[in-house]
Amino acid sequence: MKIYRSLLSIVLFFVIIYFFRGYLNGSQINFWGAKNSTSTTLGTSSGSYPIGTTTPNLSFPENIISSISNEIKVSDSRAGYTPNRDQLPPIVGENNLESKDGRLTDDGVFFDTNIERGMQSLPPLKRNSLLDKTAEIKLNDMFSNQYFEHVSPSGSSVSDVVNGVGYKFLVIGENLALGNFAGDAKVVAAWMASPGHRENILDKRYTEMGVAVGYGMYKGRMQWLAVQHFARPMSSCPSPNSSMKDKIARDKEDLVLRESGITATKKTVDNADPLDPNLSSIVSNYNVLVNEYNDKLKSLKAEITNYNSQVTNFNSCLDAVTTPVK
Repeated sequence: MKIYRSLLSIVLFFVIIYFFRGYLNGSQINFWGAKNSTSTTLGTSSGSYPIGTTTPNLSFPENIISSISNEIKVSDSRAGYTPNRDQLPPIVGENNLESKDGRLTDDGVFFDTNIERGMQSLPPLKRNSLLDKTAEIKLNDMFSNQYFEHVSPSGSSVSDVVNGVGYKFLVIGENLALGNFAGDAKVVAAWMASPGHRENILDKRYTEMGVAVGYGMYKGRMQWLAVQHFARPMSSCPSPNSSMKDKIARDKEDLVLRESGITATKKTVDNADPLDPNLSSIVSNYNVLVNEYNDKLKSLKAEITNYNSQVTNFNSCLDAVTTPVK
């Protein structure tokens, strides 16, 4: 019996020791003495991703958004050229009176003017109805206001009158004559005898002309007045495409708006949480906006280059046309 008691005491001792160690370790012991498994939560450090989450592919574009203000360089073509009033030729006065019985015609003056040009191997001038109208306006104004000058009492010059009827010109000139000349050839001869008027008649730059003649009361005497308007139309030089210039302006405004949208989207990307599942979509949208912007910018640059080339060609033509003939 003593032996069995001793063995039982030893077994009870080890059982007590076993339970006591389990209590110290915090493990739960089931009835059968097996240790329950303890669930452990893995700590997530800053910047790491939970299991099953992949890092978004941030494919930012390599191209840089260009500054619009430095890209738009649109030239402006020059307006119609008008000679200075003090450079207009002197008028033909009453000292050129030939006969009181002469009669002038606008067709005859036009014809004899081209005869003089032909004698100098110059191409004939074309008759223009708008210039005929401006010549008549000038003629009637001189009779109505009793003056004989290139500039009216109201300050109107030949360029003002021509612009008033919508004739677009590169160069413009005017010859006036007052008196009773013995026919069309005589008044043209009087102009040819005056250096300034001769230069107008023989000027290579002019391609069109209008004529008006009239007989009426001037300073208490019945006299003839004759007016010649010389011009080269604006259409002689290839004008820049105005609609293209307007489109460039609209495209510039469009790029400004696109740049604002890109800047706002870029800010959203920069401030986004790396764990945001929508980040990839935001980045993709940003790249689409940038690519569209740069395509538009490339197209705009081509338009500007084309337009500026047109302006350069027009201004070169204008320089050649408006340079006074020596």
